Amino acid sequence: MRAIIKEEFLKTKQLLEGKTNDDLLSLKAMENSRKIAAMQQLNDLILFAFVARQKEYHVLVFKTIQISLCHGMCKEATIGLAMYGGLLIQYFNDIEGGYRFGQLAMSLVEKLQASACLARVYTAFHTFINSSSQHHRVSLEPLKLASQVALRVGDVEYSVMSARQYCIHSYQCGIELSTVEKFFRKGCQQMEEHKQVVVLKITLPYLQTVLNLMG
Repeated sequence: MRAIIKEEFLKTKQLLEGKTNDDLLSLKAMENSRKIAAMQQLNDLILFAFVARQKEYHVLVFKTIQISLCHGMCKEATIGLAMYGGLLIQYFNDIEGGYRFGQLAMSLVEKLQASACLARVYTAFHTFINSSSQHHRVSLEPLKLASQVALRVGDVEYSVMSARQYCIHSYQCGIELSTVEKFFRKGCQQMEEHKQVVVLKITLPYLQTVLNLMG
């Protein structure tokens, strides 16, 4: 799998080589309905792969970028760009490149008026990218907004993921533990109500850590 990840990364990097921000933002709109459907499916799979199958997650993100560069931009490309930025920082130590693609994702949301993707892009940007150069406190309000917006548009999965990250960042910021506990309990309740079992499972250890520290 490592060889496949490396191959897909190099393929993506080669496609992006020499392209400026303006070049990427001015790419034609994706018109092929089959490619748009593929992007929608990849978009949904990315979250599940991130939670449960990290190696496949890398490949799915790279594929969204490749399809966008070859067939044009659609609203789902915004999430791919933000996730790609996160990968550059997390796995390739490219903070400048990661921040660039995170900002591109948010610019594309605005250009395409892709309000339905706003929560997903905000969640990716403030989970994986912004914290590399900004204090976690800067991400708290955007993550809260992302959770609320996602719930409004029926994107339950990203609503609970952004709520989860809000709780984690609150804990990492050094906010009063009793307050953080309330945040986690509210988030876990939301996950239970919406039957987000996997996200709940990976969130409970954080809540337990807070409880342990509180004695």
